[in-house]
Amino acid sequence: MIRTVWIVLFGFWVGRAGADIVAHPEVSCKPGETRIWTAAMQLAADRIVGSKSGRTLERVSPPNPNLEAVAKFQWDEMAVLPESGWFVEAGPATEELAARATEKWRALAGQAAPAFKIEGSGQAAFAGIKRDFSFRQAFANSGALKLLWGDGRVPVSFFGARNERAGKHEEVRVLMYRPAEPSYALQFPAQNGDDTLVLYLPTHASTMKVAMDEVRKWRSGWPRESGGPNAQDPRLHEKDDLRVPVINLSSEGDLMTQFAGLISFKGESMPWKIVQAKSSMKLNVDEKGVKFAATATMEAAPFSVAPEKVMPQPRWFWFDRPFFLFLWRDGAEWPYAGVWFGTADHFTK
Repeated sequence: MIRTVWIVLFGFWVGRAGADIVAHPEVSCKPGETRIWTAAMQLAADRIVGSKSGRTLERVSPPNPNLEAVAKFQWDEMAVLPESGWFVEAGPATEELAARATEKWRALAGQAAPAFKIEGSGQAAFAGIKRDFSFRQAFANSGALKLLWGDGRVPVSFFGARNERAGKHEEVRVLMYRPAEPSYALQFPAQNGDDTLVLYLPTHASTMKVAMDEVRKWRSGWPRESGGPNAQDPRLHEKDDLRVPVINLSSEGDLMTQFAGLISFKGESMPWKIVQAKSSMKLNVDEKGVKFAATATMEAAPFSVAPEKVMPQPRWFWFDRPFFLFLWRDGAEWPYAGVWFGTADHFTK
């Protein structure tokens, strides 16, 4: 994804099979959820509604704090993204633009990578990020031994180091260590380049942005705080025991609901709407290193553009794209069940 590959592991939480891609890191991270943010969607959104669109967002109707946050997001993409490991293409929504983006993505990810597609007319942006890196030293794989993960004590494969082997991994930095909670953060530098894998196990749920802010503080300087005899020891030593689950994550998301609303730009009379917002991510982490890939597509069209689907009825109730399902008692403030159908995997075929 980005120069620092952010992975937040919550060792005492119970996970689920699904993984949600979100448009902005200001999102809650609670037990039982897998949330994913990558810079790919921000790259695309910058060219449609954000800092590189040439427009100034005036309002979104009805108000959409998420879309407004993405539009106002400020960052140095050149400093954040891996060198020679990303691309972005933007302009009028044409097949030529999609073909040009596909060519650049396949140059990064291989010729088998899926092609980008245009779904509307107006403006479009395509982005991709690809970065694989090895650790400076390979760790040991657990083999048949399992790590019991989460409250459900789910047995999972892991990699790591312990005893004398741990002491030899001097490249690993302990960013934060609070044994009483317990809570800790470690970073694993790449063998080549300036990429780093960061793992942070917090004591309680928070937003992804809060976690990012904390890690940024720790990376900028060693925190001088109490917490135990090893709280200020920035290196692994021979008494340490490091165990990290082997990660194999793949997710695709339709983010249309996160960008809902009519978008008004300063000086333009015609409002726009997002007609396509999709993202994908693949992440593999094992004892050797990290493999990461992410893509994003965003399209916007003037509100006056006629929809491609034509129905004789005056009202449309089409559940032909991602939607929510809730189970809600009359008079209750909250539902007792909710499902986000972002794929067709759970529909009868």
